[in-house]
Amino acid sequence: PQEAVHVGDHALYDVKTAKEAGLSAVWFVAQARRTAHLHSMPWEEQAKEGAGADAVVNSMDDLPEAIEALG
Repeated sequence: PQEAVHVGDHALYDVKTAKEAGLSAVWFVAQARRTAHLHSMPWEEQAKEGAGADAVVNSMDDLPEAIEALG
């Protein structure tokens, strides 16, 4: 787990659960509001859970740099 990184757009199902499993988590926020809405999750709750991410990216182009920074 210490060598794995989980990338996802749902703060609860992707960020929180990855962290609980011992993985690093990258929150892909480009569609996070849409994802929260689709799962009937208030944005405030989504943002609170997303704050626990090891990195936040707005574009998949930013992902390699974000993962490298987790070092």
